[in-house]
Amino acid sequence: MPGVPVVIVTFIAIGCVFGSVDIVVVAAADAEGRRAAAGIVLGLYAFGSMVSALFLGARSQTRSDSVLPRNLLLASAALAVVTVPLVFVSGLVPIGAMVLLAGLTVSPVLITGFTLIERLVEPARLTEGLTWATSGIGLGVAMSAALCGWLGDRHGSQA
Repeated sequence: MPGVPVVIVTFIAIGCVFGSVDIVVVAAADAEGRRAAAGIVLGLYAFGSMVSALFLGARSQTRSDSVLPRNLLLASAALAVVTVPLVFVSGLVPIGAMVLLAGLTVSPVLITGFTLIERLVEPARLTEGLTWATSGIGLGVAMSAALCGWLGDRHGSQA
């Protein structure tokens, strides 16, 4: 299935973002003695994603197949641009602002990626294609959560 591996690798990467953000937010909340606030900050992440999903859903979906790869690249680049600065911020308020912004870029990656899968695979193999994509997200979450948890335990929440 040409093109599908690129989407799966992209979804592994977004899974890495999901797993690391979860661990970083909880570690930062623990470091400030405000563990319950982690849920609020992670809620901001989900809220940002929901807002962008509603915006994209309200727009016409008559885009040609030819723009989908470019849109996936642009959405992935936007996610990277707004996620990388999380490495340099500390404190729940700045992290909350950054994850809200990062959340806005999540749905475009997911929506475009899943749409690409739908268009790249033959209808008889659609479930398999979607399963590979979803498994890529899960793999990324598992890898990054394990690594971030290990780093945090050994070197503190700033690591």
